[in-house]
Amino acid sequence: MKLSLFPLDFRGQKRIGVRNLQYDTRYPDLMKQIPQSRWTPKEKCWHIPYHSDSYHLLKNTFASETIIINQEFSLKINPQKVSRPKLKHASEVLRLEERIILQRYSRSTLKIYKNFFILFLQFYHDIDPRKLQKEDIMKFLRHGIDSRKWSAYFIMKKC
Repeated sequence: MKLSLFPLDFRGQKRIGVRNLQYDTRYPDLMKQIPQSRWTPKEKCWHIPYHSDSYHLLKNTFASETIIINQEFSLKINPQKVSRPKLKHASEVLRLEERIILQRYSRSTLKIYKNFFILFLQFYHDIDPRKLQKEDIMKFLRHGIDSRKWSAYFIMKKC
């Protein structure tokens, strides 16, 4: 897969436009993993916020892919301080990571599972993950469907 990055003005906001130059069915699902990513039919591309956090997350998500930066696009992205709650249960992420490695899953599977689990932990940041029930998982998935526009295919693929 080859991605092209370019500057995009979307509704008066500076964004990073992302266009897939080679068809790949994984592309939309990978883009949906990046917070505040949006599809615009008019431009026929995805776009993400114009700041370093989003750019680095895009680079990590598509680490094994070719990323082409448009020549007129100087990537002088000013890091914006994004206030995120510190992940309280980082040890649980390490446990998951260790288990996935021991089961010899691929690096990309590890990355997807880990990112999805981090989203889950951030959703329930004040609750010990060992105390969460099936209903809590369903609530998290419902939130993803409603607010992040996850499809049933996306959820079934990730779970």
